[in-house]
Amino acid sequence: MSEAELTDPLGKLLPGYSLGTELVSQSPRGGTGHSVTEDETNALRIATQTMQGQDQKSEIISPRFNDTSLLSEGKSYDTTQNGAFYRITPRSISANRPNITKDGSQIWPATPADANGTGPIRYGDTAYDKTTYKPYKVMPSDEQNIPLQVAQKYVQDRGLPDVSQPKMAPSSLEKQGAIGATYDLAVQGSPEYKQSVFNAYRRMMPEVIKQSGATNYDELLKSAYGQMAKETADQFDALPLRYSYHRNGEGNYIDSSNMLHDLHDNGHLFVYQGGDKHDFLNNIDPKTGLNENEKFRAVHDALGHGIYGNTFGAEGEERAWGVHSQMYSPLAQLAMTAETRGQNSYVNYTPVNVDIKQKIYDIESQMAQAKRLGNTADLAELKQAKKNAYDNLIFAPQKSVLLPPEYLSTAYNGQVPDYIKNLIKPPEETVFSSPLTHYSFSPSLGRTDPSYYGTGLRGDERNRVLGGGMPRTYFYLGEPGTVTPEAGVGPTRYRAEAQNLYNMASDPQKLYGLAKISNLSSPLSNFNPNSFPKDQIMNDFEKLLRTYGYSGYAQPNQAYPTAIMFDPVQVQRRNTGGEVDNALRLAKNVIGDSND
Repeated sequence: MSEAELTDPLGKLLPGYSLGTELVSQSPRGGTGHSVTEDETNALRIATQTMQGQDQKSEIISPRFNDTSLLSEGKSYDTTQNGAFYRITPRSISANRPNITKDGSQIWPATPADANGTGPIRYGDTAYDKTTYKPYKVMPSDEQNIPLQVAQKYVQDRGLPDVSQPKMAPSSLEKQGAIGATYDLAVQGSPEYKQSVFNAYRRMMPEVIKQSGATNYDELLKSAYGQMAKETADQFDALPLRYSYHRNGEGNYIDSSNMLHDLHDNGHLFVYQGGDKHDFLNNIDPKTGLNENEKFRAVHDALGHGIYGNTFGAEGEERAWGVHSQMYSPLAQLAMTAETRGQNSYVNYTPVNVDIKQKIYDIESQMAQAKRLGNTADLAELKQAKKNAYDNLIFAPQKSVLLPPEYLSTAYNGQVPDYIKNLIKPPEETVFSSPLTHYSFSPSLGRTDPSYYGTGLRGDERNRVLGGGMPRTYFYLGEPGTVTPEAGVGPTRYRAEAQNLYNMASDPQKLYGLAKISNLSSPLSNFNPNSFPKDQIMNDFEKLLRTYGYSGYAQPNQAYPTAIMFDPVQVQRRNTGGEVDNALRLAKNVIGDSND
């Protein structure tokens, strides 16, 4: 990459757009989802993974959208319906913008592909450091990043800390599986959940309760969403952007790079309009004709994703929440976090999309094979099949909820709060009971103690458990006398009864499938494709079982059918043949107490 390419990435791009543009005269109008058609490219995946815990590096390039006079708030708008697109322009945009002609007409992109420009580099593209060869995203400098400048002015005016990309643990099943499960519980809206969460806010964020004036969960919910709506409207007015709203996918971006270039070079965004009516964010603004949910989609793309180049995948959504949440007051963060972090965790880290993600993985395997064989016809067909699969992803229910206050923190580590644990119960049809047999070196157990896990293990399983597995006790499935133990187990045999077991073989709630598909690397990845991190998969699976309320799990198809129990289990000692141990009675006889 030449130095000229870095300093002049748009090459000879003419004012406005080079292809497919439409000239539209503006006239005032009478009277939450991303616009993206497919997943991120492999290079963007690599860049995102590499940048975890690192400061993002930016190319120093000169965007055409660099008019700092646009920082004034746009309080009124020009609107028009232009074919499939509803166009919105703040009247405060200066007339010398390159996409506005001398007679006041505007040049609008006809499609998202038209917004790419013709230069050799686009914002959001992946470049590689010339010294370390590490990938990074091409982004404007801070001084030329208009959305960043708007965000900093916005928070400074409101006494909030400066906006930054917070240091956060990477998005993962281990971190966000509990958020997804809790979101699902919140949607069910049980009185126990509502009371527990409201009590937690009274304990941990009393100033928020005081500000809201709420006396219960529902009042706090309404107050939080009302505050979010107000602050979202303020952010929308602060952004000097043009928008093309669409209802049927006409404005779907190809990927996040497409959106970032449109945002930073053109000062424009395609945004989805419509969808199910939101519980609270449904009031129409007469100035724009938009409801509050439609405004939030725009400001979240610009300020959550656009400032630092956060992608549209699970990782980028988590990072976008971390950035954008800093622009909301504590009360508004309750609603904003549920709408972003909560919904992202539900879509990507609960079993709801396991089958679809497995189908996408299988298609990518076929795509990798087609690439190796140079079969371009099959590859084109498979790309379309992959897009169709993504179109079938199940999104979070359109229901307003509040999540526990612990989930508002960027330092959250994946634990379900104690006051929520007992509320998450597995469906009855997914659990079973079984007699168990346990062998121990201790002759006098009354119950097992999972804190001793690892002391009776050997080899790889011991290393896995000690390296991040759940505390557990191992049992054989079945009654004493029907079980043949492995060599090396303790000589004393005990009987137990297991309740609330999960059958790993049938995987009725798709928890093992979720752990597996969340850890497999794409067959199209440039680094370590098709990797199968067995230990991480099993550790995540076991943590999911605890999150979803199971006491343990069974592996009935193993050579030695086993059960793993996470809680202490009451046991009875048994002699060979299965009788209750009578050692105590015999001992009493020896000392002369023959009447016992």
